[in-house]
Amino acid sequence: MTYDFVILHSGTAQGGQHALSIADRSFQQAPGPRTPGGPMDRFLQDLVAQAGNNGFLEEVVRADDGLALLGTDHDDIAANTSVITATAAAHGLAVLDPQIPILLDMAGALPISLSNDDWPALTHTSAQMIGAVLEEIVGGRYPWLVIERRGGAYAETY
Repeated sequence: MTYDFVILHSGTAQGGQHALSIADRSFQQAPGPRTPGGPMDRFLQDLVAQAGNNGFLEEVVRADDGLALLGTDHDDIAANTSVITATAAAHGLAVLDPQIPILLDMAGALPISLSNDDWPALTHTSAQMIGAVLEEIVGGRYPWLVIERRGGAYAETY
């Protein structure tokens, strides 16, 4: 049994339920072609190369130019999601986690950077900025937030 992800073009769907209905309709039809060197093909090549390092990708169930269905292991779903989403975003693609369902689409992502050398104290301005971003997330406008810190430590939420 695998943990599945659906890959589709960024900007195609307006949220998880919409992406799920697109995937359901697509899977009722025969797979279309997959263009060598196209965005989906390049994404799959990159992902297979990355997955070879840790073996989390169990199968590519289906893939054409419009949609791909991937099966991954259950060992570290959050890490798998992070790798798949970052790789997809680099190729102009979005990720649907159909189990939840949630769409992880970097289209229209906010280019936010927060630096704070005075940790754990946040400045008033930083606290306001984080509060505003979290309000957007709770409101459903931006479902994905990654806060990175030097040294590779980060917090991730969706």
